[in-house]
Amino acid sequence: MVTSEIQTETAVIESRGKQYARREYNSDDLLAVQRYEDKINEVIMILATNADVITALRKYYEDLVTHKDFPLKKGTQDAVLSFSTQLNYMIYDLNMQTSRAKLLVKITEDRKSIVSSDP
Repeated sequence: MVTSEIQTETAVIESRGKQYARREYNSDDLLAVQRYEDKINEVIMILATNADVITALRKYYEDLVTHKDFPLKKGTQDAVLSFSTQLNYMIYDLNMQTSRAKLLVKITEDRKSIVSSDP
């Protein structure tokens, strides 16, 4: 075997009388897992940035209709409230997706640990 290969195997798992086969992992497997983890972390950063931008946009419009010198103050408050509610849903969804991505990173780290551990 090539020395650069990681000589690890998953433990034999017994669950309800079933035995799962062992698998040998190599350095390419570890690199693939690392690439996925890096991509997920990039997605987390993008999702968080998008949530911040939408939050700032919501605050801008909410502040705009409360500003004393805004000429269209009357008649736009309902539209801004509706828009703000839609933005809140988007922020909630972005935060939910961020939480899911963070969980996926944790799972990926755990798998990477299994792949890179000694037998």
